[in-house]
Amino acid sequence: MVIVCFLILPSLFIHGQDTIVRCGADAFLEEALELRPELKEKRGLMELELQKHLNEHRAVPRTTITIPVVFHVVWHTDEQNISDLQIYDQLEILNRAFSMQNRNLHTVRGQFRHLISDVQIEFCLAKRDPDGMPTNGITRTQTDVEEIGNERINFTKRAVHFSEYGGKDLWDPDFYLNIWVCEIGGNVLGSATFPNSAPYPEAEGVVVDYRAIGSIGTGVEKLPFADGGKTLVHEIGHYFNLYHPWGPGSGSCDTDDFVEDTPNQIGPYRSCSNETTESCGSEDIVTNFMDYPEDQCLAMFTHGQKERMIASLELHRQKLLESDVCNPPGDPAEENTDLAQIQVNWFSNPQKIGLFAPCQGNFSLDIEVFDMAGRLVYSERANFGRAYMIGFEGYPSGVYIICLRDDQDRECSQVVVY
Repeated sequence: MVIVCFLILPSLFIHGQDTIVRCGADAFLEEALELRPELKEKRGLMELELQKHLNEHRAVPRTTITIPVVFHVVWHTDEQNISDLQIYDQLEILNRAFSMQNRNLHTVRGQFRHLISDVQIEFCLAKRDPDGMPTNGITRTQTDVEEIGNERINFTKRAVHFSEYGGKDLWDPDFYLNIWVCEIGGNVLGSATFPNSAPYPEAEGVVVDYRAIGSIGTGVEKLPFADGGKTLVHEIGHYFNLYHPWGPGSGSCDTDDFVEDTPNQIGPYRSCSNETTESCGSEDIVTNFMDYPEDQCLAMFTHGQKERMIASLELHRQKLLESDVCNPPGDPAEENTDLAQIQVNWFSNPQKIGLFAPCQGNFSLDIEVFDMAGRLVYSERANFGRAYMIGFEGYPSGVYIICLRDDQDRECSQVVVY
């Protein structure tokens, strides 16, 4: 089944009247079941198999899993043709979320902090395309179709999945996690396919609106709750076979998400500032990535969710686990990046300094920012793979010197803040 994500917030709007929606699986699940009536029984059998696998392999130690990703940017207006930097930022957000390194872990309430899990999944942009040629893991397709993510072919298939209809054909899903970035339409932010449950084979992967990618560029268009790149985290959770905390459907204390350490929950939360966060006789984990609050407070997967995702990959996406398309063609020797190659950018909305490496690495740097009088105004230690965002709100406009230092080198450059 494909999950099209909806969240109805009566008091939050864009364009004056249209309500933003994030996630609502029910309608699309019903559509998938109509197209493939055998899915209901099949998914029931898959769930039994998954639970058996979990019971037999729960204590097996695992190393970090690497998932190759390709972003298909399908754009109608220049604004929709988001930058490579915005995609790098989103990839960094994914990697932090799935490795327990996101900066908002403090939002998790004390009684749930022992459940925060390092999922040990990392994502890399593909370096080889399906023909074995070099790629940066990003494709770009200009389309004449407005709101192509919502445009249907014969009332069923989405045009965004087909080059013939103005979209982009998927790359082999056995070797790539396909992510389409486009204008979805209907103010829907994202969708994803569960393992072996797409309504048609070409849909395998994730679709996300161009305004809900990353935390810079179009990712800061002041959409309600969608300014931190967490929509894609949520959707990939579905792609890895996670349900919402209240389980399939619209919510009930009689259903759950088939994960032991997530409390039964009667329905979604719209915000972390709710006066009460209790339902079904227990406290709910409002900060769970699979719930609906604003991006700034979505912070964690549980240990049980980790085990379910890993087991689903092992059972149903084994070839993806074995894919090596993140290695470049020819010599797969590790690419080295020195500090002088790290690009420094200023983003006025939101006010951030962005660091971007030309290729994926494992950077551990001391960052220092000085004003033109030589005074240290900001410092921190940063660990990142390809992109790192420094919050720089409230600093006066002007020229600053930013210095990066690792164990062997130090590089400084200017950045203009305005």
